[in-house]
Amino acid sequence: MASITNIPDSQLVAYVENPGPEAHFVLSQAAVPELALNQVLVKLQVAGICHSDLNRVYGKLPLSERIVGHEGVGIVVKVGPNSSLDLLGKRVGLGWLSEACSECEICEEDYTSCPNQKNLGRNLPGTFQQYVAVSSTFVHMLPDELDASLATPLLCGKSGVTMLSAIRKANLKPNGWLLLPGAGGGLGHLGLQIAKAEGYRVIAVDTGDDKKAACIRFGATHFLDFKKDDVVKEVLGLTNNLGVNATICTAGSLGAYRQAADCVRHTGTLVCIGIHPGHLPASPFELVRRGLRVVGSAVGTTQDMQHLFQLAIQGKVTSLVKVVPFAEIDSVAKNVQNGLIAGRAVMTIPQ
Repeated sequence: MASITNIPDSQLVAYVENPGPEAHFVLSQAAVPELALNQVLVKLQVAGICHSDLNRVYGKLPLSERIVGHEGVGIVVKVGPNSSLDLLGKRVGLGWLSEACSECEICEEDYTSCPNQKNLGRNLPGTFQQYVAVSSTFVHMLPDELDASLATPLLCGKSGVTMLSAIRKANLKPNGWLLLPGAGGGLGHLGLQIAKAEGYRVIAVDTGDDKKAACIRFGATHFLDFKKDDVVKEVLGLTNNLGVNATICTAGSLGAYRQAADCVRHTGTLVCIGIHPGHLPASPFELVRRGLRVVGSAVGTTQDMQHLFQLAIQGKVTSLVKVVPFAEIDSVAKNVQNGLIAGRAVMTIPQ
């Protein structure tokens, strides 16, 4: 093994205590991870807070790791056996997909859906700590031009790269109509920009004047407030009574999915990102009658990630971030969970 700095024996981590509705984060000391084959040790500079992390913290999904978090930027400070020494000192990004087996039939088709994959914050200790051990194969090299805090949301399995992948899976033609429920949030504001850069018209759905201003700023063709507007009626009115060509449902509620399904035209596509343990409110009869496609999207490929970096460098995509200290993780996480932060929350990690 080789390293570029003196690495301490212990580090600061944020543990999840009492997972469920009353969960909270506790800062504590823990051992710095040891490296396995093909792994590198990354000293994090920043880490983002994502709703999919909080779904595990606050009880929608099972929690198996007490250190969650799956997006961040840092420096490779140590390489393990079989990892390239060229990675030492490099600035890299970490995302949801930390490792795929690269051996199964699913990987041959789409490794991002590997059934044997490992994910930061799910079955591997996540990014809410100072040092993270990850597979050297699945780190993302960051262009020098990208600021760490602005790059972090792009890396997220439920944000930047997922939105790019989802938009591609929506199978839209140039100038096609895309509906984005939850468009003013961390996922949505990036999706708006990516869709605009790819040449699509976007109907943004969210609520409140702040979210409306953000959606218009980031490229929405139209904004609908789900608390004030009859969304389905307005969408049909904007699309010659046909509905949108596709909708990417970022909101994790069955109501949002029902609304999204009602807004898609015949032969349209419903792309699922928002997480909910219930069942889709579209019956097989409805899917057959209308010729709908339903696609799930969790994360994009390495190539998707590099394309997104280039869109950011060109100024076509920028992250709306609120930068906060790591010490404020508990209160900030609650604000994210309650929808009180526009865009993404990114924490600075103590150095």
